[in-house]
Amino acid sequence: MPASDSKPLSAETKSPDQKSLLVKWDDLPLFLRDNEYIHTHYRPASNSYLTSIHSLSYIHNQTGSIYTQLLFFSLLFPLGYHLLQTTLPTPDLEDVIVFGVFFSGLMTCLGLSFVFHTICNHSQPVQNFWLNLDFMGLLIASSGGFVPGVWYMFYCTPFNTKITLIILNLCAQSITAWVTLFVPVFRTPPWRPIRAGVFGLMGSLAFVPLIAGLFVHGLEEMVLLGGNYYAVAAVFYLSCAGFYASRWPEKWGPGKFDVWGHSHQLFHVAGFLGMLPHIFGLLQAYGYQKEAGRC
Repeated sequence: MPASDSKPLSAETKSPDQKSLLVKWDDLPLFLRDNEYIHTHYRPASNSYLTSIHSLSYIHNQTGSIYTQLLFFSLLFPLGYHLLQTTLPTPDLEDVIVFGVFFSGLMTCLGLSFVFHTICNHSQPVQNFWLNLDFMGLLIASSGGFVPGVWYMFYCTPFNTKITLIILNLCAQSITAWVTLFVPVFRTPPWRPIRAGVFGLMGSLAFVPLIAGLFVHGLEEMVLLGGNYYAVAAVFYLSCAGFYASRWPEKWGPGKFDVWGHSHQLFHVAGFLGMLPHIFGLLQAYGYQKEAGRC
């Protein structure tokens, strides 16, 4: 029989070897039942931050999700610093701020996701709190990507106009965050496809300036502004929503991807692979606008 939320799990009373720290789907409290296609290698509810953090030392079905985000977070800062040092040797203050916002958004997203996946088995209140922050991290990354998109696609646009567009985007993101974070039904498994669609839509707002730039500048100039990179990034970002909503591949092979290769890990990998061409595209746009010197 499934364990209730209040009943202690037998795994908590066993000796601290790896097997005693893992349970199956049927042994989980309701708040940990998110993906019925993953059958084993679950951590039981810990009710302890230290116990959840200790799970970093052994393999379970969140290990891949945790360490992908930690790895990508660790790579992003030196990669970003190197690229900015080589591409922006003498940047203006506004360039430093624009790219600072962009990279801060990406690192906030990765950092919050790492923490959430590490301690999501603590308890239902703690999981809900960090799940909200995990969702907020996605919106922060999207908002951070919108800023350089506006700045370098519409480089000669008046400063006040660019700031207005950024504020309007923040308002749209804030409304979406309120609905998805504080309307409880959005956090339930049946609403996963809707949630994926909403966040996919909001994430795509970062590309609105790029789409608008296509109409303003034309295809040839958009290629010079990094359009090819943005197209590749968009494919990876859209695949993130696809993995999240479809639960592929575990839905087509229940129990076969419990530890490695399930949809959430692919979601993380696709997200990071999307960040890379996004970064290169924005750096190319920066270089083109600076070299053109049209303003």
